[in-house]
Amino acid sequence: MKHKMTTGPSGGSKINGRPLKRFGAAILIGCLIGFVASAGHASAEDRALKLYFGHTGERAVITYKRNGVFDQAGLNQLNHFLRDWRAD
Repeated sequence: MKHKMTTGPSGGSKINGRPLKRFGAAILIGCLIGFVASAGHASAEDRALKLYFGHTGERAVITYKRNGVFDQAGLNQLNHFLRDWRAD
C-alpha cells in the first residue's frame, strides 16, 4: 500500500488520511454486523430477574420473557413485586 506524503500548513509532512478512513469504516461495519447478529440471537432467550425487596423481605425469581415472547404471568408477578410497599 502506497501512502501519499503531502506538506501540511506548518511545513511538516503528513500522511493522506484516506486509507485510515477506509480502515475505520471497515472496523465500524464489522462491529455493527456483529451487534445486529447477536441481537437476533439474544431476543429468543428467556429473560428472568432475581429480586430482593428490603422493606418487606420478599425474594423472587421472575421469568418475564420466554422464547422471545413476553410472559403475561411473569409481568403480573413483576408488577406485584414492584408495588408500593407502604400501601399494603
